[in-house]
Amino acid sequence: MKKNQNKIPKSALNAEKLHRQVVGRLLAQPLAPNRRLAAPLQWGLWILIILVAVGMMALSMGTRSLKQGYSTHPSGLIFLLLALALTVMTSWEAFASSIPGRRTSSGYKLTACLTLGALALFPFFPPHFGGLWQQSEEVMAGSLKCAVSIFTLGLMVWAGMAWMLSRNAAVRPGWTGACSGLAAFMVGAIIIQWGCPNWHSGHLWVSHLLPVAVAAGLTAYLGKRWFFQ
Repeated sequence: MKKNQNKIPKSALNAEKLHRQVVGRLLAQPLAPNRRLAAPLQWGLWILIILVAVGMMALSMGTRSLKQGYSTHPSGLIFLLLALALTVMTSWEAFASSIPGRRTSSGYKLTACLTLGALALFPFFPPHFGGLWQQSEEVMAGSLKCAVSIFTLGLMVWAGMAWMLSRNAAVRPGWTGACSGLAAFMVGAIIIQWGCPNWHSGHLWVSHLLPVAVAAGLTAYLGKRWFFQ
């Protein structure tokens, strides 16, 4: 009776043998090479695609309205340059933070934060644009249209960028998601600002910058779900 109790079933022995064979074959196989592009190459490819897309959109909008808008508000060029600089820096931060072992310096992060602060505060200075909340009809003119357009364009840009980032292994996926969203939706803001005739401070902040900030918060949440490896 005791012998039957201590005897291991034949099915269990076969399962253990099969398990050892499978593990042995897996260990004997060479590891597949990592085909993921390096962070600088991913970032460079993304920047190239964005530059081509922005150039095509700018050409489709024409230069007549652009010249008229920036002749009235020449400081708008500074605004666009700040937005472009922030896009470049935050996109690199997103790709760098998605690769284990690669990180940017504290000075780089400080420069990006200062650029973000300058961009957020720029519309508040009266020498550059109209009064902040004066003439509310000018503030709200085309506000919803601009906000929806920025969100739509930014979402398309972010979808491609997020797919690239999801193939990496982000250590801080929420941070990677926030930086990627800030970069992608800022591209949408640049494109819309390129042809938007309303340079009123309130419109610029509420309809162009605020949607980018909200979208960055959403992509930070999505990044925690998607970029976590």
